[in-house]
Amino acid sequence: MTARRAKTRWTLAAGKYGRRSSTCTRTWKGHTIDRAPNIDGTFASALAAAGADRENWSSSDLHRRIGFGLRCAYAHGVSAIRTHLDSHADQAEVSWEVFRQLRADWAGRIDLQAVSLVPLDDIQGSYGDDLAALVARSKGIFGGVTRSSLGDDGLAVKNLDKALDRLFKLAGSFDLEIDLHVDETGDPGSTTLLHIAQATLRHAYQGRVVCGHCCSLSVQPEDEALRTLDLVAKAEIGIVSLPAVNMYLQDRQLKRTPRWRGVTMIHEMQDRGIPVAIAGDNCRDSFHAYGDHDMIDTFRQGVRILHMDHPLRGAPELVGPAPSDIAHFSDHGRIAPGSPARLIVFNATSLNELLCRPQADRVVLDRGRRVAQPLPHYSELAVSR
Repeated sequence: MTARRAKTRWTLAAGKYGRRSSTCTRTWKGHTIDRAPNIDGTFASALAAAGADRENWSSSDLHRRIGFGLRCAYAHGVSAIRTHLDSHADQAEVSWEVFRQLRADWAGRIDLQAVSLVPLDDIQGSYGDDLAALVARSKGIFGGVTRSSLGDDGLAVKNLDKALDRLFKLAGSFDLEIDLHVDETGDPGSTTLLHIAQATLRHAYQGRVVCGHCCSLSVQPEDEALRTLDLVAKAEIGIVSLPAVNMYLQDRQLKRTPRWRGVTMIHEMQDRGIPVAIAGDNCRDSFHAYGDHDMIDTFRQGVRILHMDHPLRGAPELVGPAPSDIAHFSDHGRIAPGSPARLIVFNATSLNELLCRPQADRVVLDRGRRVAQPLPHYSELAVSR
């Protein structure tokens, strides 16, 4: 992967803007908010609720909830998704089997990628070999959460560099790319991204690593954060910011107004040529109670939260070509001669107009044909509550 900034191409026809359907990231916990609510909106409570709900994640439950989410995404105009699968030892086989089935079922409509998701210390023993082999068989991406399995994201993994070396060696053994949840905390002492950049260079894995969240950068001393970003650029690490979920979770305390937005340093990353995308994350679960698998909604929120305006012209890159490049999706995120005619047509004559309305009347085209699939009704999920 080269650290470059791609241009978004827009087409103007009949007074409407059209663009290639977007790529996005999701997690495997979606649509559990009714049966596993977050009691106070905090990260710790989100972990507790998701952990308690895991016993319900049977094959049929996963098919029902994920299928619902994919239908929402397709109706909204999403054409490619990288998701993160909870891959604990007692869950991984079921999760990855369901993913392989859904990837085949949705081929030609939504291209799917999957990343293994476990706390980093869970792969230090023999299970790490088993999981890497499963991911390789499933043609997935190797990843995890760079926090301890004993607590929230502010609790660091012991011997972090050793744990990262194990991760990179496993990935290298199976020729797997890496995707990690990183520094999803407001603790300025959480500097995992720096260690990942160092490990990427140490293992010559440039251009094969993606890091999501990276929230603590924004609360670190400026010179320290910028030194980290210089190393991230050298390591050619792609960064994915999840503005809606990070704004929802970070700096949340009972009866106290949040003091910061929870997001990472997107502008400073772009200045260094670091590949950057914004994406949706959790959808209607304990980590984020809202969402509808709609990248246009994520785009609208991201522009406002991250101040990706004045001028607006560069903002669409973050939800079109950038995530496609970072995730190596081919034929997504751009309009170009010879590419499939996958488009979203909006009733807007400018980017400002596009962002000022929810675009509920958009027209989604898949290979030149209008997608007539309606959004599924929430009543379909009642059986899983």
